[in-house]
Amino acid sequence: MPSPGPTENEDEFISRCMSDEEAMADFPDEDQRYAVCISKWEGKADGFSPNEAMAREAERGLAWRDEFNRGGTEIGVARARDIKNRRNLSLDTVKRMKSYFARHEVDKQGQGWSEGEQGYPSAGRIAWALWGGDAGRAWAERKQAEINRDSSLSDLLDRRSARAARASRLAAKVEKTATLRAALGEQAATAERIQSAFSRLAK
Repeated sequence: MPSPGPTENEDEFISRCMSDEEAMADFPDEDQRYAVCISKWEGKADGFSPNEAMAREAERGLAWRDEFNRGGTEIGVARARDIKNRRNLSLDTVKRMKSYFARHEVDKQGQGWSEGEQGYPSAGRIAWALWGGDAGRAWAERKQAEINRDSSLSDLLDRRSARAARASRLAAKVEKTATLRAALGEQAATAERIQSAFSRLAK
């Protein structure tokens, strides 16, 4: 099923959703498919739902932080609580998660990252869990890819629409010019007939 693009309006998304091959295969009945598409659109404002694997990791991160009194910031703790409770996350949060994991990938090289090492779980390992762990990283990357894809598709549709509008305006100008030329030609022919009539009368 398609997801609403960041630049799409409701009509654009519903139109795309209704004609989506996967949506048509899963919901061949148009009324049912329309209801599902509307539901997807209405869920856009609510953001993106964390998955179960992320929630388990965030819960573990919170437990570790309480036990060892280290790892993560208050922002990380707040994020973990949202993920643990499966609260929908905004587009900005998805972007921040992706950025966080990219910056802190290096923490995996530190001592205490892996179970069995001295100092496990390290502060970095706990902080990583607070943001949903490896499951959270994979989820954020996947959501960002979906957002980028939908944005690219929306941009493409916008460009096609703009080209169609320009073509329509050009066609209208050509038609108007042709009509004007025909009218001028008719006027010239009429003037020529009048002139001919006067010439005959003058004789």
